[in-house]
Amino acid sequence: MDEGGGVAGRAARAVEAERNRQARELRDAALSRSTAIQSAISDQQQEISLVGKSGAEQASLRKQYELTSQIRLEAIKNGVEAEGKFSEVYGKELESIKTLSAEYGRLVEARARAQLSNDLSFQRDQLGRSPEQRRIADQLRGAGLPVDLLSKQAAEIAKTNAAMADQRMGYAREGFNAQVAGINARTPAEKIAAARAAAEAQHNDGETDPERAQRINDAEAFARAQVNRQQADADRERSMNLRRLLEQQQEDIDLIGKTGAAATAAREQIQLLAQLRQQAAQQGITSESEFQKVFAKQIDQIKVATAEYEKLVAQRNQVQFNFDMNRNMADARLSSRDRQIVQTQRQYGLSENPNDANGQRIGKQLDWQDAKDQAKQFGSAFSNELISGSHNIGKAFLKGFQTSLENEASKLWEKFFDGIGNIFADWITGSKGQAGSVGSTATSVGAKLLGGTSGAGQAAASATALTGVDAQAWNFFAGKGLAPHQIAGVLGNMKAESSFNPNAIGDAGKAFGLFQHHAERGGGSGLLSSGTNGQLEHAWSELQGPENKAFQALMKSTDVRGATAAFAGFERPRGFSWGNPEGADNFSGRLTAANDALSKFGSTTTDATQGLGSLGNGLGQLRSSLSSGAAGAASGGGGLFGWLGNLFKPAASASSGFNIGSNAVPFKGFATGTNYSPGGPAIVGENGPELLNLPQGSQVTSNHKLMSALAANSNQPQQNQGLTVNVEGASGDDHIRSLVQQGVGAALSEYNTQQRRGGFGVLQARYGNQKG
Repeated sequence: MDEGGGVAGRAARAVEAERNRQARELRDAALSRSTAIQSAISDQQQEISLVGKSGAEQASLRKQYELTSQIRLEAIKNGVEAEGKFSEVYGKELESIKTLSAEYGRLVEARARAQLSNDLSFQRDQLGRSPEQRRIADQLRGAGLPVDLLSKQAAEIAKTNAAMADQRMGYAREGFNAQVAGINARTPAEKIAAARAAAEAQHNDGETDPERAQRINDAEAFARAQVNRQQADADRERSMNLRRLLEQQQEDIDLIGKTGAAATAAREQIQLLAQLRQQAAQQGITSESEFQKVFAKQIDQIKVATAEYEKLVAQRNQVQFNFDMNRNMADARLSSRDRQIVQTQRQYGLSENPNDANGQRIGKQLDWQDAKDQAKQFGSAFSNELISGSHNIGKAFLKGFQTSLENEASKLWEKFFDGIGNIFADWITGSKGQAGSVGSTATSVGAKLLGGTSGAGQAAASATALTGVDAQAWNFFAGKGLAPHQIAGVLGNMKAESSFNPNAIGDAGKAFGLFQHHAERGGGSGLLSSGTNGQLEHAWSELQGPENKAFQALMKSTDVRGATAAFAGFERPRGFSWGNPEGADNFSGRLTAANDALSKFGSTTTDATQGLGSLGNGLGQLRSSLSSGAAGAASGGGGLFGWLGNLFKPAASASSGFNIGSNAVPFKGFATGTNYSPGGPAIVGENGPELLNLPQGSQVTSNHKLMSALAANSNQPQQNQGLTVNVEGASGDDHIRSLVQQGVGAALSEYNTQQRRGGFGVLQARYGNQKG
């Protein structure tokens, strides 16, 4: 039991000792923190109190704070932390510290004054001394000796300084000579010797003789290695330059007769092999056999890569060629106005469609500028007519109106014959137009006029006024010039792939959009975000490029079934092959959807050539077709083709001539003649229609009567005819009358000459005799 009690007592004492140790550690930690805080506070108070104090005052305060801080630390260790208790316990010590610190400050100040006085006295003594004497004085003062320049110590310092100066000058001369030798060194031996001399000219303080000798020998060895490397590099560079020269000649030889992708790939291969040879030369491989052996794998990789590169370049060139040719052909088919619109859209990277919202905005701007130009032309003609001297505002206004109308008519004729040019070009070359509904309608008209066919036998589809994604797709491809059955084939496949849902995702998340594009053909979130029009544009760009085979098959199709099978080549569903396109998955469903699309949208397409007949049936049928079919396609009724239709329409009465345009000023024609013209614009002309402004009451002799009179006149003796010229506005000014007489005389002379040249009967005979 005693032993057990002893064990229990020891355990209790151990627990108590551990508890005391932990308490002590806590007290020490708290004391340490308190000491650190108090020290930081004292430091800050000290720095604040030192601001603005002199050196002696600062020294006094620092000493006071130092001693006070020591007492505070002692107080904290003794458990005295409160400020009041601290002042009470250590009051005498604190007073003693203040007294001693103040005395210490006074002594510091006295020492500073004495030091300043001594420094000033020394500086005054230095004023009259030479640089060498000042150096000796500084050395004496630094050694704590009196500054006596005549003392034995001053003489020894002067002698030592002179010897050291001579040594420094000798070292400097050695270094200079070594630098000059290095600059002039040319041969390898001279360069090595110069490097050794430079090392010998260098003297390092504290360097032993063995260390100096080792440094000099190392400098010489380094220079020798550097010279040898430079010689090896020069030899290798000369060898590489010679090989480059040979390779350039070989490159020129290999490129002879090669063009395009082959030349590009060959040039790339030669450059890569040249880089590989340069790498080999840097490794010391100079022989061709060793080069072929060491770099055989890299050489084969270069050849394989450049062969693939050649294929890609050829493919890229072909795609670029197809794109450029299609763009050029599309631009050539456009009118000048639409071409301006498309080119502007192209500059901003927009969809190239003259009829979309952007195209209409651009068109309005062009029309605004055109109207402004028309007004300027009218004003210019109007002012010119007034300035010319007539001073007749009515005539000047008519002249301006005539000029503006002629310019506008010229533009209308330009638009018309631009479309006729497309028709004729398609007919001659057998091309299929890809313009919009206006161009395709004109193609149909041209086909019947010229006796040819229109593309694959049908005109391009017209736009539909219906709405929906399928209607938008129909209008998109109609704008590209596709025939109704061809668009129906496209829509049939679209219905089978996506049910016209531009956000459709199929094939377990691998196919996207209207045409169910996969990633390798541009499918993905970017395609979905482009919307219906963006997906249609993407599909069209593929048809003009990598999917051109499907496009060509589609353009050659003559019915809905063939078009559906052809566009299945664009989709390439399971079971499709070009040998059996109708083997495509769900072909019957695709064909049914295509026929439904043709029934839905094809009925809106009008055949502008229906009932036109041949050209020999007369201009009446041409007028009817132009004003009904083409005009509707062009501008929804009227417009250019309506104007042309009215051009060929006879007026209400035989004596009224032609009535050009229901919305324009009527121009009268007098083919049958008249004894009393109502006045105003009229069409006359010997070599074609000309616009003439007839005064009221004018007489017009018909062509038939004129020819009869001239024919009769040719067999009768001719009498001189009088010609009266009335000149207005020339009265009261002799100079103006003189000018008018000269002008009239010249005009009459020219008139007589023209009469003899172009007249009939006796006049023509006189001109012939005179010319002979």
